Amino acid sequence: MAKTFAQLFAGFTKKHGRFDLSKPNGTTKRGGRAYRAFGTPTDEDFNNHFEASGPGIGIVMLHDDGETVSFGAIDVDVYDLNQKELQDKIQKLDLPLLHCRSKSGGAHLYLFLKEWEQAAIVREYLTEMAIMLGHSGVEIFPKQDTIIVERGDVGYFINMPYFNADTPQRFCYNKKSEAMELDEFLVAVDKSRVSLSDLESIRSTTKVRKHFSDGPPCIRTIFSDGPQSEPRNKLLFFMGVYCKKKFPDSWQASLEEYNRTLFSPPLPSTEVMTVIKQHEKKDWSYTCKDEPFKSYC
Repeated sequence: MAKTFAQLFAGFTKKHGRFDLSKPNGTTKRGGRAYRAFGTPTDEDFNNHFEASGPGIGIVMLHDDGETVSFGAIDVDVYDLNQKELQDKIQKLDLPLLHCRSKSGGAHLYLFLKEWEQAAIVREYLTEMAIMLGHSGVEIFPKQDTIIVERGDVGYFINMPYFNADTPQRFCYNKKSEAMELDEFLVAVDKSRVSLSDLESIRSTTKVRKHFSDGPPCIRTIFSDGPQSEPRNKLLFFMGVYCKKKFPDSWQASLEEYNRTLFSPPLPSTEVMTVIKQHEKKDWSYTCKDEPFKSYC
């Protein structure tokens, strides 16, 4: 399995990452020493990784040409992450991401490609997927679009899943949010591979928004799955800004209509009138720095 694993996670051949675990450091992030080692990991290195009898292995995604990758990842570095909720979102959006639990309890969401592709393009698609999942601003791997190999540049490495593969720690989730065995994961990777045309098709599908097509991306994404139940007051206030810009002569009626059709259940009329009065007194700006909008911005 080590050889197959290495082929799936093929990256930079001149150096790779290693992580030696130490005792817990009193924080939610696992303690240890990260460093780079020369060459590519051997089968023995990967077997030690699986058995936790040696350092964990990390791979630099950018190939030796300094600009292409065969896989990428979204690093959701949230230690109290609701893994099932995230996996449900991935399934609902039908994204070609394999969801692995990271060593710190967050998630690495892997995208595997059928061909080597430009890192800059892959990073763009992954950034859009992160926004769709409500995790804007997270780290995207590879972290760079290009590196100058001749100058000695080395990209950042990402820690591999299935360290200590027999324990339920750094595994991949299946569609039922259950842990996959290592051999199941290897099969799943092969089935999940996509081309750029596949990614463009996903982009085209997910960007068709019935509501707020000319509004901020956060509000388009939030309502892309249909009516919402919470946080209705914050959403309605945000929608009030949109309505005043879009329908200056009839924004009150439009806002009331959105309340009826886009909330489940709708807000009481008294609360809708409170929001309308707020907007009648002043021209407000979008509250993009507040949640839930910030995560989709």
